[in-house]
Amino acid sequence: MRNFYILLFSFIIFLFCANKINSQEIKNIQNIPNKDKNNIGQVSKQVNNLSQNNLTYDNMLHNQNVKPIISTSVLDKLPNIQSSITQLSPLQFGSFVATNGGGTIHISYSGERYSTGNVILLYDDSNFSPAIFEVIAPSNTLVQIIFDKKCVLKNKFGNEIIVYLDELNTGNLFVTPENAENGFLVYLGGYINVISSAETLTGEYVGNINLTIVVK
Repeated sequence: MRNFYILLFSFIIFLFCANKINSQEIKNIQNIPNKDKNNIGQVSKQVNNLSQNNLTYDNMLHNQNVKPIISTSVLDKLPNIQSSITQLSPLQFGSFVATNGGGTIHISYSGERYSTGNVILLYDDSNFSPAIFEVIAPSNTLVQIIFDKKCVLKNKFGNEIIVYLDELNTGNLFVTPENAENGFLVYLGGYINVISSAETLTGEYVGNINLTIVVK
């Protein structure tokens, strides 16, 4: 007996552009007290006050909520167990500032966030987390989860951002745990490339990925 399930999620990213900032101004941003970072608008106001030349951020993505649109197919060999997958939390990149040259922002499946290149992570209590899914499947059964490794996001102007997805914390081919019929959690991380360019437009970016679960 073969059962197929379809579940939909959405990738959403909000991008805000601004001008360039120099190394001293970056240090000033980093030195803003954590208590003043609870609101990104407050941080923006303080950064703007660092210069008399209308200083602003360069390419800031704020509160990234990555919610994958996932078409989920489940191939179930055990008709008495209804396999399914449900997203409990989206992949979120949080708040940060990208300066000259840009860089990458990573979220691991364990929830760690780090950056490369000229990206400053802002710890303003914004949500950043891996995507979390609940899977229901037969216990002690080999399961394969197949999904696209990247997703192209576009805004209404046609500008693109690419989200690259990592492996699940379980690996993409694994044996389900005991009591998997009651549900268990899997975690998915990823990263995005951020460029520092006046051509990058602000707005909402959306896209799709496909995810297939095969119960062996």
